[in-house]
Amino acid sequence: MKKFNNKGFAISTMLYGLLIIIVLVVGTILATMAFNRKTSKEFTSEVIEELEGKLGSSYSPYFKVYNYNEKSCPTGDEETCVETDCYKEGKSECSVGTIVDYKVNNEKTITFNVLKDNRSTLIMQSKDSIVTSKWYTGSDTTTYPGDALDALKNATQDWTNVEELNYITGKSWFGIQPWTNAFCSNAIYKDCSGAATQKNREGDRARIILLQELLSFGCTSSNYSCDNWIRPSNTSVCYWTMNAGIKDYMAWYLQGSSVHSKNISYECGIRAVVIVKKVK
Repeated sequence: MKKFNNKGFAISTMLYGLLIIIVLVVGTILATMAFNRKTSKEFTSEVIEELEGKLGSSYSPYFKVYNYNEKSCPTGDEETCVETDCYKEGKSECSVGTIVDYKVNNEKTITFNVLKDNRSTLIMQSKDSIVTSKWYTGSDTTTYPGDALDALKNATQDWTNVEELNYITGKSWFGIQPWTNAFCSNAIYKDCSGAATQKNREGDRARIILLQELLSFGCTSSNYSCDNWIRPSNTSVCYWTMNAGIKDYMAWYLQGSSVHSKNISYECGIRAVVIVKKVK
Protein backbone atom coordinates (compact mmCIF):
# COMPACT_ATOMS: atom_id res chain seq x y z
CA MET A 1 0.00 0.00 0.00
CA LYS A 2 2.84 2.36 0.91
CA LYS A 3 4.58 1.49 -2.37
CA PHE A 4 1.40 2.37 -4.24
CA ASN A 5 1.13 5.72 -2.45
CA ASN A 6 4.71 6.53 -3.38
CA LYS A 7 3.96 5.78 -7.03
CA GLY A 8 0.80 7.89 -6.87
CA PHE A 9 2.72 10.74 -5.31
CA ALA A 10 5.36 10.50 -8.04
CA ILE A 11 2.74 10.49 -10.77
CA SER A 12 0.95 13.43 -9.16
CA THR A 13 4.21 15.34 -8.92
CA MET A 14 4.93 14.68 -12.60
CA LEU A 15 1.44 15.81 -13.59
CA TYR A 16 1.70 18.99 -11.50
CA GLY A 17 5.13 19.64 -13.02
CA LEU A 18 3.77 19.11 -16.53
CA LEU A 19 0.86 21.42 -15.76
CA ILE A 20 3.23 24.11 -14.55
CA ILE A 21 5.28 23.75 -17.75
CA ILE A 22 2.11 24.00 -19.85
CA VAL A 23 1.02 27.13 -17.94
CA LEU A 24 4.46 28.69 -18.47
CA VAL A 25 4.43 27.84 -22.18
CA VAL A 26 0.91 29.18 -22.67
CA GLY A 27 1.82 32.32 -20.73
CA THR A 28 4.88 32.82 -22.89
CA ILE A 29 2.85 32.34 -26.07
CA LEU A 30 0.19 34.83 -24.90
CA ALA A 31 2.85 37.35 -23.93
CA THR A 32 4.53 36.95 -27.32
CA MET A 33 1.19 37.33 -29.11
CA ALA A 34 0.42 40.48 -27.11
CA PHE A 35 3.84 41.91 -27.99
CA ASN A 36 3.43 41.02 -31.64
CA ARG A 37 -0.03 42.57 -31.66
CA LYS A 38 1.36 45.74 -30.14
CA THR A 39 4.22 45.74 -32.63
CA SER A 40 1.83 45.12 -35.54
CA LYS A 41 -0.41 47.92 -34.30
CA GLU A 42 2.56 50.25 -34.08
CA PHE A 43 3.67 49.21 -37.57
CA THR A 44 0.16 49.80 -38.91
CA SER A 45 0.15 53.22 -37.28
CA GLU A 46 3.47 54.00 -38.90
CA VAL A 47 2.12 52.99 -42.31
CA ILE A 48 -0.97 55.14 -41.80
CA GLU A 49 1.24 58.00 -40.68
CA GLU A 50 3.34 57.58 -43.82
CA LEU A 51 0.25 57.64 -46.02
CA GLU A 52 -1.78 60.23 -44.17
CA GLY A 53 0.44 62.22 -41.92
CA LYS A 54 3.80 62.55 -43.59
CA LEU A 55 2.55 64.95 -46.25
CA GLY A 56 -0.58 66.22 -44.56
CA SER A 57 -2.82 65.88 -41.56
CA SER A 58 -5.35 63.85 -43.55
CA TYR A 59 -5.08 61.45 -46.45
CA SER A 60 -3.11 63.00 -49.29
CA PRO A 61 -2.45 61.59 -52.76
CA TYR A 62 0.87 63.46 -52.70
CA PHE A 63 3.28 60.70 -51.66
CA LYS A 64 6.56 62.58 -52.12
CA VAL A 65 7.21 66.11 -53.37
CA TYR A 66 10.75 67.34 -54.02
CA ASN A 67 12.33 70.53 -55.29
CA TYR A 68 13.90 69.77 -58.65
CA ASN A 69 17.64 70.39 -58.78
CA GLU A 70 19.72 69.45 -61.80
CA LYS A 71 22.63 68.24 -59.65
CA SER A 72 21.24 67.17 -56.28
CA CYS A 73 17.72 66.03 -57.23
CA PRO A 74 17.20 65.43 -60.96
CA THR A 75 14.89 62.38 -60.60
CA GLY A 76 13.55 62.34 -57.04
CA ASP A 77 15.41 59.13 -56.19
CA GLU A 78 18.51 60.83 -54.80
CA GLU A 79 19.22 60.96 -51.05
CA THR A 80 20.11 64.62 -51.49
CA CYS A 81 16.57 65.57 -52.55
CA VAL A 82 14.82 68.20 -50.43
CA GLU A 83 11.10 67.88 -49.75
CA THR A 84 8.74 70.82 -50.23
CA ASP A 85 5.20 71.56 -49.05
CA CYS A 86 4.29 73.65 -52.08
CA TYR A 87 1.47 71.19 -52.83
CA LYS A 88 -0.43 72.67 -49.88
CA GLU A 89 -2.71 75.66 -50.24
CA GLY A 90 -1.30 78.86 -48.78
CA LYS A 91 2.30 77.71 -49.07
CA SER A 92 4.92 78.89 -51.57
CA GLU A 93 4.23 78.09 -55.22
CA CYS A 94 5.70 74.94 -56.75
CA SER A 95 8.54 75.77 -59.09
CA VAL A 96 8.44 74.53 -62.66
CA GLY A 97 9.93 71.03 -62.72
CA THR A 98 9.03 70.18 -59.10
CA ILE A 99 9.03 66.38 -58.77
CA VAL A 100 5.77 64.88 -57.51
CA ASP A 101 5.15 61.21 -56.71
CA TYR A 102 1.37 61.26 -56.93
CA LYS A 103 -1.19 58.53 -56.26
CA VAL A 104 -3.45 58.76 -59.31
CA ASN A 105 -5.71 56.20 -57.64
CA ASN A 106 -5.58 53.97 -54.57
CA GLU A 107 -3.21 51.50 -56.20
CA LYS A 108 -0.95 53.38 -58.60
CA THR A 109 1.69 56.07 -57.98
CA ILE A 110 3.12 58.01 -60.94
CA THR A 111 6.04 60.44 -60.99
CA PHE A 112 5.19 63.85 -62.45
CA ASN A 113 6.89 67.20 -63.01
CA VAL A 114 5.00 70.43 -62.35
CA LEU A 115 4.32 72.50 -65.48
CA LYS A 116 2.40 75.29 -63.78
CA ASP A 117 1.19 76.24 -60.30
CA ASN A 118 -2.28 77.82 -60.38
CA ARG A 119 -2.37 78.42 -56.59
CA SER A 120 -5.24 76.01 -55.89
CA THR A 121 -4.30 73.45 -58.56
CA LEU A 122 -1.21 72.08 -60.25
CA ILE A 123 -0.73 71.20 -63.91
CA MET A 124 1.69 68.26 -64.06
CA GLN A 125 3.15 65.98 -66.73
CA SER A 126 4.13 62.36 -66.17
CA LYS A 127 7.88 61.81 -66.29
CA ASP A 128 7.52 58.80 -68.55
CA SER A 129 5.19 57.65 -71.30
CA ILE A 130 1.82 56.27 -70.18
CA VAL A 131 0.83 54.73 -73.53
CA THR A 132 1.96 54.66 -77.16
CA SER A 133 -0.25 55.50 -80.13
CA LYS A 134 -0.49 57.00 -83.57
CA TRP A 135 -1.44 60.68 -83.57
CA TYR A 136 -4.49 60.27 -85.80
CA THR A 137 -5.70 57.80 -88.44
CA GLY A 138 -9.07 59.32 -89.33
CA SER A 139 -9.88 60.86 -92.70
CA ASP A 140 -12.07 63.79 -91.62
CA THR A 141 -9.27 66.02 -90.31
CA THR A 142 -5.51 65.97 -89.97
CA THR A 143 -5.31 68.56 -87.18
CA TYR A 144 -6.95 66.56 -84.39
CA PRO A 145 -4.94 64.01 -82.33
CA GLY A 146 -7.97 61.76 -81.91
CA ASP A 147 -6.15 58.42 -81.72
CA ALA A 148 -3.59 59.73 -79.25
CA LEU A 149 -6.20 61.33 -76.99
CA ASP A 150 -8.41 58.23 -77.07
CA ALA A 151 -5.47 55.97 -76.19
CA LEU A 152 -4.54 58.28 -73.31
CA LYS A 153 -8.14 58.39 -72.10
CA ASN A 154 -8.34 54.60 -72.00
CA ALA A 155 -5.03 54.37 -70.12
CA THR A 156 -6.00 56.96 -67.50
CA GLN A 157 -9.72 56.39 -67.02
CA ASP A 158 -9.12 54.93 -63.53
CA TRP A 159 -7.07 57.94 -62.36
CA THR A 160 -9.75 59.05 -59.95
CA ASN A 161 -7.44 61.37 -57.99
CA VAL A 162 -6.99 63.78 -60.90
CA GLU A 163 -9.51 66.29 -62.24
CA GLU A 164 -11.71 65.53 -65.22
CA LEU A 165 -10.98 67.63 -68.31
CA ASN A 166 -14.10 68.79 -70.11
CA TYR A 167 -12.91 71.21 -72.75
CA ILE A 168 -14.69 73.15 -75.45
CA THR A 169 -13.12 74.35 -78.67
CA GLY A 170 -12.02 77.96 -78.38
CA LYS A 171 -13.15 78.45 -74.77
CA SER A 172 -11.06 76.28 -72.43
CA TRP A 173 -7.82 77.65 -71.05
CA PHE A 174 -4.80 75.62 -69.99
CA GLY A 175 -2.52 78.35 -68.72
CA ILE A 176 -0.34 78.71 -71.82
CA GLN A 177 -2.61 79.15 -74.83
CA PRO A 178 -6.36 79.16 -75.42
CA TRP A 179 -7.83 75.91 -76.70
CA THR A 180 -8.46 77.11 -80.23
CA ASN A 181 -6.78 75.38 -83.16
CA ALA A 182 -4.06 72.78 -83.27
CA PHE A 183 -2.96 73.56 -86.80
CA CYS A 184 0.26 75.57 -87.10
CA SER A 185 -0.28 77.51 -90.32
CA ASN A 186 3.08 79.29 -90.25
CA ALA A 187 6.34 77.84 -91.44
CA ILE A 188 8.08 78.60 -88.14
CA TYR A 189 6.64 76.72 -85.18
CA LYS A 190 7.21 79.65 -82.80
CA ASP A 191 4.49 81.51 -84.71
CA CYS A 192 1.79 78.93 -83.97
CA SER A 193 -1.12 80.96 -82.62
CA GLY A 194 -3.16 78.10 -81.18
CA ALA A 195 -2.80 74.72 -79.57
CA ALA A 196 -5.95 72.70 -79.44
CA THR A 197 -8.34 70.15 -80.79
CA GLN A 198 -11.08 70.91 -83.28
CA LYS A 199 -13.51 68.73 -81.35
CA ASN A 200 -15.08 68.96 -77.91
CA ARG A 201 -14.18 66.25 -75.39
CA GLU A 202 -15.67 65.22 -72.05
CA GLY A 203 -14.52 63.01 -69.19
CA ASP A 204 -10.83 62.83 -70.07
CA ARG A 205 -8.47 62.50 -67.11
CA ALA A 206 -5.42 63.73 -69.01
CA ARG A 207 -4.30 65.58 -72.12
CA ILE A 208 -1.07 65.83 -74.10
CA ILE A 209 1.47 68.60 -73.67
CA LEU A 210 1.17 71.62 -75.97
CA LEU A 211 3.97 72.66 -78.29
CA GLN A 212 3.69 76.14 -76.75
CA GLU A 213 4.41 74.66 -73.33
CA LEU A 214 7.53 72.93 -74.63
CA LEU A 215 8.67 76.17 -76.26
CA SER A 216 8.25 77.98 -72.94
CA PHE A 217 10.58 75.42 -71.37
CA GLY A 218 13.34 76.16 -73.85
CA CYS A 219 12.67 73.47 -76.44
CA THR A 220 13.55 74.20 -80.08
CA SER A 221 14.62 72.03 -83.02
CA SER A 222 18.21 72.28 -81.79
CA ASN A 223 19.66 69.37 -79.83
CA TYR A 224 19.88 69.79 -76.04
CA SER A 225 17.66 72.86 -76.13
CA CYS A 226 14.97 71.77 -73.64
CA ASP A 227 15.31 72.41 -69.94
CA ASN A 228 16.75 69.28 -68.38
CA TRP A 229 13.74 68.44 -66.20
CA ILE A 230 11.34 68.28 -69.17
CA ARG A 231 13.48 65.74 -71.02
CA PRO A 232 12.04 62.19 -70.94
CA SER A 233 13.91 59.31 -69.34
CA ASN A 234 14.11 57.47 -72.68
CA THR A 235 15.67 59.92 -75.12
CA SER A 236 15.46 57.51 -78.06
CA VAL A 237 11.64 57.52 -78.15
CA CYS A 238 9.38 60.16 -79.70
CA TYR A 239 6.60 61.75 -77.62
CA TRP A 240 3.60 63.42 -79.23
CA THR A 241 2.40 66.96 -78.55
CA MET A 242 -1.14 68.24 -79.11
CA ASN A 243 -0.10 70.24 -82.17
CA ALA A 244 -0.41 69.41 -85.83
CA GLY A 245 2.60 70.23 -88.01
CA ILE A 246 3.08 72.82 -90.70
CA LYS A 247 2.23 70.30 -93.40
CA ASP A 248 -0.73 67.95 -93.82
CA TYR A 249 -0.45 64.63 -92.00
CA MET A 250 2.37 65.90 -89.78
CA ALA A 251 2.41 66.57 -86.03
CA TRP A 252 4.92 67.96 -83.56
CA TYR A 253 6.75 65.66 -81.17
CA LEU A 254 9.52 65.76 -78.59
CA GLN A 255 12.52 63.47 -78.82
CA GLY A 256 15.49 63.73 -76.51
CA SER A 257 15.72 67.46 -75.86
CA SER A 258 14.36 68.99 -79.07
CA VAL A 259 11.09 69.21 -81.02
CA HIS A 260 10.40 68.10 -84.59
CA SER A 261 7.44 67.03 -86.73
CA LYS A 262 6.69 63.67 -88.33
CA ASN A 263 3.90 61.75 -90.03
CA ILE A 264 0.86 61.27 -87.81
CA SER A 265 0.72 57.53 -88.62
CA TYR A 266 3.88 56.86 -86.58
CA GLU A 267 3.66 55.35 -83.11
CA CYS A 268 4.99 57.66 -80.39
CA GLY A 269 4.83 57.72 -76.63
CA ILE A 270 2.31 59.89 -74.80
CA ARG A 271 3.04 61.51 -71.47
CA ALA A 272 -0.04 62.46 -69.46
CA VAL A 273 -0.70 66.07 -68.51
CA VAL A 274 -3.11 66.25 -65.56
CA ILE A 275 -4.67 68.83 -63.27
CA VAL A 276 -4.76 68.07 -59.55
CA LYS A 277 -5.99 69.99 -56.54
CA LYS A 278 -3.69 71.16 -53.80
CA VAL A 279 -4.42 69.94 -50.27
CA LYS A 280 -5.32 72.20 -47.36
